[in-house]
Amino acid sequence: MIMEFELTWDNLLQYHRNPPPHQIGRKEDTEIKYQTHLQNLKNKNITISDHIKNSVMTDNPSIIQNDFPYWTNNNIQHYCIWWSDISSISFDISSDDGEKYVCHLVENHFNKQMKPSENFIYFENKKENKSIPDVMHIHLFIKM
Repeated sequence: MIMEFELTWDNLLQYHRNPPPHQIGRKEDTEIKYQTHLQNLKNKNITISDHIKNSVMTDNPSIIQNDFPYWTNNNIQHYCIWWSDISSISFDISSDDGEKYVCHLVENHFNKQMKPSENFIYFENKKENKSIPDVMHIHLFIKM
């Protein structure tokens, strides 16, 4: 989906632990690259889910910079946190416990103290808005 404008930190704040009601889009050139990537995988009979599990994820969970980010302004980096196995998560990722858990993951990954809503924002898309529903993941935005 192509976005008509870039998202600012203030735009994203409303979605912290509270997913947007609609899909968020990408810049046109990024969306074209994403669709080309999907087609290339399809031509090789590889699903996007298998690609993520076998080529992108290195750990469980894995924090990976998004190769096809949503359109945000330049002081925001878009990552995804991917899980191959969520059996160890016994809480809602959007809950207070979920936020503590995500904060711990983010601080360990970036090796510095981070505060939710101040240094990072995250959400899990609603089921109907997920482009990759078969692999548990959340969107993570880091303020640079």
